[in-house]
Amino acid sequence: MLVSNYSNYIISCNLIAYNRQLPANGSCFIFIICILIVKKIRYYIKPKYLFMKIKHLLFAVVAFAVAGTFASCKKEDKKSKTELLTAGSWKIKTLTVKNGATTVDLLALQQECYKDNLYTFKTDNTLIIDEGAKKCDEEDDQSYTTTWSFTDNETKIVMEGESGSIVSLTSAELKISSTETEGGLTYTYEATFGR
Repeated sequence: MLVSNYSNYIISCNLIAYNRQLPANGSCFIFIICILIVKKIRYYIKPKYLFMKIKHLLFAVVAFAVAGTFASCKKEDKKSKTELLTAGSWKIKTLTVKNGATTVDLLALQQECYKDNLYTFKTDNTLIIDEGAKKCDEEDDQSYTTTWSFTDNETKIVMEGESGSIVSLTSAELKISSTETEGGLTYTYEATFGR
């Protein structure tokens, strides 16, 4: 009933506004109010106004998304290196050795059975290396356990007695680098692990 009365009221106002005629009771006040209501309604349905509203809405959505991204980054930054490292298993993605301007892709030279190995770091400093779906030797155990640890204020990591510098460590990537000199030549090894 309220909606119906309101609709009738708006229709009446439209008629009054368009015809610029006073209602039967001669009320100038009602006439002026009706003119204002109709003008306001026309303003809100103008294409320019609608475009502005859509633009403001899109801006709000983008701002919210950016704020969420920054919040996610801050949350990840608060995690310790141990938490990032032990959050799940890792798989080797790249393995290279560099000497001067020459870089060799060592991973490409490895057998396929090596590329699907999984590395799981535990909080008790144990490292589980799983052979994955493809085993290089069917007689080998599916997995074996060794150790890992951080050194030099968590800037280096030791795995199976081998030490490497941590280039980067996030929830999605672990990059390790190590350097050795042989025969007067310096070789830089770099390994990247992903989830």
